[in-house]
Amino acid sequence: VDAMNRLIAAGANVNTADSYGQTALFLAASSGKKNAVLALLAKGAKPTTTTQGGETPLLRSIQWRDIEI
Repeated sequence: VDAMNRLIAAGANVNTADSYGQTALFLAASSGKKNAVLALLAKGAKPTTTTQGGETPLLRSIQWRDIEI
């Protein structure tokens, strides 16, 4: 989370997506990184952004049964 916060402070766009439409928020939610999810949301990450497959970060965390996210 510290490295992520430094990148954001340096101007990184929290809503940038890869070629599959996966954002940092999607990847954090997919891997159960609750602190990263909270930090990204606080910095303006859009929770409704969908991947090419139509998944949102919340849907992905539910699929992985991560009830904390």
